[in-house]
Amino acid sequence: MLKYVTRNVEGFVPIGVVTSFRKMKKLTKDTSWIVAALKESTFLVVSSNGKMVKRLHPLPSAEIKDPMVCIVLVKNLPEDHSLDNLNRLFGEAGIIKNITIRDPHDVIDPKKCTIAEKLISRKLHALVEYNTMEAAEKAVTTLNNEKDWRYGLRVKLLKNRTIRGRRKKYGGS
Repeated sequence: MLKYVTRNVEGFVPIGVVTSFRKMKKLTKDTSWIVAALKESTFLVVSSNGKMVKRLHPLPSAEIKDPMVCIVLVKNLPEDHSLDNLNRLFGEAGIIKNITIRDPHDVIDPKKCTIAEKLISRKLHALVEYNTMEAAEKAVTTLNNEKDWRYGLRVKLLKNRTIRGRRKKYGGS
């Protein structure tokens, strides 16, 4: 469905696409009923000719489609790495959605730890998710401290890190 939305400049999708959904086929095969129902929707707008439909409010931006671009990986955490302290420290860069502190050695059941989590880091680290990509980038630029190699925070965008990791592993360009 997303490919149809991106094809049209205004975001319209043919009614035929909506009627081709399995659940819609079970309800009715009469497109006039579907068009009438879509016209009553508070979230959708039907075109003047009744052959296309679009969202009333446009699709969210790319950063919401791919939430990985809003997450930063934080390594070399300070000794007082409580959620409150991390929230205070990283809140300066922008609005935080979620903070997760992961210690791979504290996992009770190794089956619960996914392969992706193991690939991110085998040391104590935190994942900080921001509302916007700009806030995540600001956190990287302001909080990353490479000058202090032993105790300085290492803050990197998670999206860039996973892409580079795949290239190295599989030899891609």
